[in-house]
Amino acid sequence: AEMSLTNVVLALSFLAMIITGLCIIAVFGTDTVRQGLASTPLGKHMLGSLQSDWLKAMMLMLMSPLFILYLGLSVVTQASRKYLSCTLNLSDEERKSVLTVRASRYLKTVMAWNWTSVLMKVLWLGIAFFLLAVGVARVTTLFLSWLNDQLSDVPLAATTGIFYLVGIFMFLNPV
Repeated sequence: AEMSLTNVVLALSFLAMIITGLCIIAVFGTDTVRQGLASTPLGKHMLGSLQSDWLKAMMLMLMSPLFILYLGLSVVTQASRKYLSCTLNLSDEERKSVLTVRASRYLKTVMAWNWTSVLMKVLWLGIAFFLLAVGVARVTTLFLSWLNDQLSDVPLAATTGIFYLVGIFMFLNPV
């Protein structure tokens, strides 16, 4: 129960950070946030990291279903703006587009990515996730089974010490 509570707290903390960032962008706008970040050395480094193909690959893996949902909502929003008189007035150029202006801008940005590099990194990230999530779990189970078999004839004090050291190592191991 303690590990599941830890995972819930960690997930909610991460979600709270993302929501806070989205609220800051929604209130101040992307241009203001970008200018504020560019005025500090750490912010310049963060903005440079945002252009990394590795980050694009992670975002593609995690956010592509939400981005597709966003594009669908953009189509519905644009259609309601075109055909309902109680919504935003559109210029002739905006009426020709299927997407809203902001969604069109985001889609153009995504389409300008170096897709070969980004998709190769998606594959590498998928392999790394599989190795860490599945491979390490299997290897750990096999190692502990082997250790249990090896320690069957060892005295209790030595077995306790070895299990203590293995437990500490596994706790401190970041993988």
